[in-house]
Amino acid sequence: MSQMMDLLYYYAILEQVTDSIVIKEYYSDGNGNFVGGKIKCASKVKAEHYNLMINEIVGKTDFDLMPFEQAQKALEDDLQVMRTGISIENMEEIVTYPNGKTVHKSTSKSPLHYTDKKIIGVICVSRNIDIRPTK
Repeated sequence: MSQMMDLLYYYAILEQVTDSIVIKEYYSDGNGNFVGGKIKCASKVKAEHYNLMINEIVGKTDFDLMPFEQAQKALEDDLQVMRTGISIENMEEIVTYPNGKTVHKSTSKSPLHYTDKKIIGVICVSRNIDIRPTK
């Protein structure tokens, strides 16, 4: 029963959170280089930004979703996290959606650990900071 509840909580987060969340998987070539970057899971908000459902965004990369320059920057940031194992926190960036709308985001990226030592991907959480309250 506990595992079932854990899955329900996991899916509730992906469906209901207002932040854009994505987990991307990378593979090592054994020489410190990584390939991949395919989305393994994402929040509903992340998928909706690209006019997709959660199940439709799985398997895509940033290059499938974003303008090349933005996708390249995202990849470079991901690879930095993969190589160093150190999170990037609250990085401000501009993201362009397919409809041409640009949004300022605060993005944090953390390594996804398979074991204590092996990093297999990156967890990215972004928040739209254009809508933050003014003082």
